[in-house]
Amino acid sequence: MKASDHNEVVVRRAGANDVRSLLQLIKHVAVESGESPHAVSGEATLAKALAHLTVFIAYSDGEPTGYSLGMESLGGRGSATPEIPGYYLGDLFIAKAWRQLGLGRALLSAILQTNTSWGPTRFLRWEMSTRPEHATTRAFYDAILPERHVGVPFIWEAPAGAATVSPERYMAFRPRRLMTPKAWLSLEPAFATQGGRWFARLHELAGSPVDYPALLDALASDGYAYLSMAEGLDLPEGGAGTVFEGSYRLDDAEACLVVFPEKSG
Repeated sequence: MKASDHNEVVVRRAGANDVRSLLQLIKHVAVESGESPHAVSGEATLAKALAHLTVFIAYSDGEPTGYSLGMESLGGRGSATPEIPGYYLGDLFIAKAWRQLGLGRALLSAILQTNTSWGPTRFLRWEMSTRPEHATTRAFYDAILPERHVGVPFIWEAPAGAATVSPERYMAFRPRRLMTPKAWLSLEPAFATQGGRWFARLHELAGSPVDYPALLDALASDGYAYLSMAEGLDLPEGGAGTVFEGSYRLDDAEACLVVFPEKSG
């Protein structure tokens, strides 16, 4: 694709040689979000995480112009995506000079066209700001993914002093299930570029509520920074506050889900 006759853009799967360029773009995300650019992933952390992520980066004349970051996901039986493969979209960012030119659509399409470990992509999940100043972002998704399910995002944070064991060792066993004799919790590891932390995304929660506190203790001991969930997609309305004591709603945001039809043949 081209912005002009002199600026050709190349979109490719990001690898180890792209880490510094990715960090440059991630810092731009932090600044535009009102965060400190010093709080983003370090080079070593990002390089290690990259092996477990699906990331595409765009360049023009050697300069990074945007990136998309997805994490493979296999829906839990109790979720809105029962046992079908897809992606959680962690980041989609385009440099200001390259917006409104189709690059965002190209970077998102690159992820959707990449098969997961379990087969072709059947769904996409992401969180989106509902603030007026982010109306352009909302218009982007309204234009390309207008039919979507919407939920209310919540966060449960692991207690201070919880274990810091890297969740990377569990990547081969996705989705991971934590179990007690009476209950279980199914989750997916995910990576936040702002802060460079691994977190967990809820897929399924079932069994006796009596054992839910023990499941959360196990989650904290696994080393995840926090658990992400959405009422209306993972839990019924009012479920987050009832089940996950101390969880809080992400203000001015909504959790989004699009399920794609299975391809015939």
